[in-house]
Amino acid sequence: MVARRLPDGKIDVIIGSRRYRHLLKLGVKPEDMKIEIREGVSDLDAALMAFAENNERKNMTPIEEGRAFRTMNKLGMTIQMIAVKNNLSDNYVRERLELLKLPAKIQERMENGEIDLGYGKIINRLSQYGECVQIALAKAIIEGKKSYYGGIQNIDDANEWVDNFVAKIKYMQELAKKYGPCPHCGSTEITTGERYIAPEDMLVCSKCGYKWNRNTKEPYDLTDLRKRAEKLGLKIQVGDGKAVVTPEDIGSIIQRVNKEREALAQADKRQTLRSVHTLTEILAPLITPENINIIRIEGEKIEIRLIQDSQMHFSARRHNYDSGEKSRINLLHPWNEEPMINIDRVEQYLKTLKFPE
Repeated sequence: MVARRLPDGKIDVIIGSRRYRHLLKLGVKPEDMKIEIREGVSDLDAALMAFAENNERKNMTPIEEGRAFRTMNKLGMTIQMIAVKNNLSDNYVRERLELLKLPAKIQERMENGEIDLGYGKIINRLSQYGECVQIALAKAIIEGKKSYYGGIQNIDDANEWVDNFVAKIKYMQELAKKYGPCPHCGSTEITTGERYIAPEDMLVCSKCGYKWNRNTKEPYDLTDLRKRAEKLGLKIQVGDGKAVVTPEDIGSIIQRVNKEREALAQADKRQTLRSVHTLTEILAPLITPENINIIRIEGEKIEIRLIQDSQMHFSARRHNYDSGEKSRINLLHPWNEEPMINIDRVEQYLKTLKFPE
């Protein structure tokens, strides 16, 4: 063991501190131990000696290396000086120092070998969103390591997890800015609910679970009740703490039903459109760089996920008529939406395209 004598006369063990503590527990007195005591060793020299000895005797974990580099940095060494002194690269030193920004629980998991070094930078991307989010990602990484079918399997999966989380936060911020906070609790953590299931005009508070109509601001249960009542030929009026239900006259009901049937018949005829635009022209306004969350290419399959919901549902393919470069569009619609709504939405979108024919 190697120690240094401090200015106050006390002894500070530099190399072999674990052995020193172990021998003390066994009842061995310091004067009976084999310790080389050196004079005039500075704090910085002591830190360098300890790091060199520990690194030689065992494979230090990245977290342990980070702590050693932090001590050197606090004693006046720059990252470049630490790298040169220990024959390492600047990035090597910087990467391990960054790990010390992780929550203590995650640092402990990395020291135990449950989380690999490469995930540290990705987890740190979530630092501004709180420790609980970082721990959630760490848990998914550990689960993926234990099970091939669950959790996060690799670095790409982890990056995608973070991309999706950040995109969700950005989307919630945009909704709060456009429609205001939750009327019930005032939270800005609002979303549109589960995709393809929640109605288009519904907003949901992620914090308290309150649901309301984005246009009328009324509780969505009331909106849903109005819709159900209308199908039964009833109208609901709410005001001054009272609700009044009035029936439609039979003529209005027949007129409305016939109108709905006619709209459905038209929708069936308009499920396919022929566009004067090419596929590239149709997709260009939707897949702008700032609206792309992720692009995945697997052979002949390309998957693109957008940050902002386009609110449209269609598939398109190159169609061989006239020049052979135009598009054929198959119109789709969610199960909970009237067919004509999406058809009209897509047609209106196509009209806004101003590319030359």
